[in-house]
Amino acid sequence: MDPLILALLGFCAMMLLIALHVPIGISMALVGVTGFAQVVGWGPALSLMASEPASAMGSGSL
Repeated sequence: MDPLILALLGFCAMMLLIALHVPIGISMALVGVTGFAQVVGWGPALSLMASEPASAMGSGSL
């Protein structure tokens, strides 16, 4: 699928989730992981979700 169309669909999905009163951070995370998975695959997307929060919390610059 074309990345531009995928981004437009993701933006619309995020706005729909926000309109349904899903918290903004949760809706951004869901749409972001789903979009990333559509581009590179579910394995790398889930691997990123497993490693990135621990990496961000372990960073001294935050």
